Amino acid sequence: MWQAGRRIRQADSKRDSLPSGFQTWVLSMGNRDHDMLLGKLILCISALVLILYGIVSLVDPAIPAGLAGLVITNSDGYAEIASMYGGLQIGLGLFCLMAVRRPEYYRAGLVLLVILIGAVALARLLGMLITDDTITSYTWGALIYECTTATIAALALSKSTQPILPE
Repeated sequence: MWQAGRRIRQADSKRDSLPSGFQTWVLSMGNRDHDMLLGKLILCISALVLILYGIVSLVDPAIPAGLAGLVITNSDGYAEIASMYGGLQIGLGLFCLMAVRRPEYYRAGLVLLVILIGAVALARLLGMLITDDTITSYTWGALIYECTTATIAALALSKSTQPILPE
């Protein structure tokens, strides 16, 4: 009995250390929403990263090109980086936001992260394995982010019971 009371006090203490707005949000969630917390968190983080990186890529394509070690030699190169690094990433980020806000898209958003970000991580890893050149911190950081994101999304997806697509 004493242990159970101690655990409750510890849980209350941890909950009280959270920012008040987040604390209110967590406490207002039902069991189903609480089970979705990990998935919503990875969807929110992904949305933020994808949208911000997409905006930078759209506004100044030379920035992501330079980080990735690419050289843009003409206007087609700028358009390509702006569209694939900018437009595509912004669109994916917006879908992640929609998956957070609309429960019927929650699992589809997680599936998107598992498949898409997982495939990018796999392709990046393969690219790293076939080159003899030194791999920079940009590529290592991207690989760590992609593997972590895909793994967390897969874990959240495994805990979800909703249908993958809206009915």
